[in-house]
Amino acid sequence: MGTRGHIPAGTVVDRAAIHADSADIYINTRCNFGCETCFLGDDYFARDLAMGSDEVAAIGGWLVDAGVRDVAILGGEPTLHPEFLDVMTALRQVGVGNLRLITNGTPRARRLLDGPLDGLVDLTYVSLDGASAEVNDALRGKGTFRHAMLAIELLRDRGMPFVITSTLGAAAVNELDALLELAEASDCQVLNLHWLSAVGRARYRDLAVHPSQWREVVLRIADYTPRRRGLTIECQVGALSPGAPWSSEIDPRACAVRERSNLQFMPDGRVFSCGLLVDTPTLAAYHWDGTQLLERAGRTELRVCTDFCADGCPARQALLGEPATDEHLPVCIYERVVRVRES
Repeated sequence: MGTRGHIPAGTVVDRAAIHADSADIYINTRCNFGCETCFLGDDYFARDLAMGSDEVAAIGGWLVDAGVRDVAILGGEPTLHPEFLDVMTALRQVGVGNLRLITNGTPRARRLLDGPLDGLVDLTYVSLDGASAEVNDALRGKGTFRHAMLAIELLRDRGMPFVITSTLGAAAVNELDALLELAEASDCQVLNLHWLSAVGRARYRDLAVHPSQWREVVLRIADYTPRRRGLTIECQVGALSPGAPWSSEIDPRACAVRERSNLQFMPDGRVFSCGLLVDTPTLAAYHWDGTQLLERAGRTELRVCTDFCADGCPARQALLGEPATDEHLPVCIYERVVRVRES
């Protein structure tokens, strides 16, 4: 296991102050891919860190007591954690009722999904950033599309519920219809679509989808009715613009930081309140000291999100240089349009 650095922390956080339905625990920093779309950034992977199962259990118990309903397990690639089964078992033992696994589907992950994880995972997310090997592998590495599809086939054959989660760069947007067809044929429960934000590794690579192009993606999803019962399509909105047909579904004032509705625990003890901030260590909202959550002194990210603006996502406006205009209001990354076949 790795060694944490010193992280200055402040007051103890009252569990009642947290309004999250779910939380993310990043149990390790090791990964067998080098995805260009990764929002964590190269620095995250520079140290080999992994939480012990006792520490993960302590976090899980704290979350259960705080009323958090489900927990997602991420890495790196979480199935590379040397005590992975112990970690998952510990979370069950402290009462986590809905346990989600986010994986790239490579061989170790598939071996674990093919029996050892029975009863320990309620929902598996398979990362797939394109509907073809050509597009996906250009972002995630050679052979990664095949590994993801083998994991999807395994989950389908074993009757295990799963989600296909996709961060779409420009090339993937151009094959959106093919990705929808893949989801329809796969038996996944959800196709989860993310707009590629310029954070992490993507901050330094020319992968962005222009807001006007992403608006067309959201229009396509807003108009789409899944053909298959049991399939839901979720799509990050990204921004509001005049006349957007999904405007009534979106809260322009939503902010995970201000609302304390998101927690992302990192292996070095930092805890973030928004996924846009996790590649910037100084913007961690909290610190986990092994037994309790401490609010970090200063809380730069809270000052930004409280003082910068009332409407729209302050992090994207202040930190990513995406100002609000009459035609474009960046909104919280957790605001989505959802389409599901009702009957």
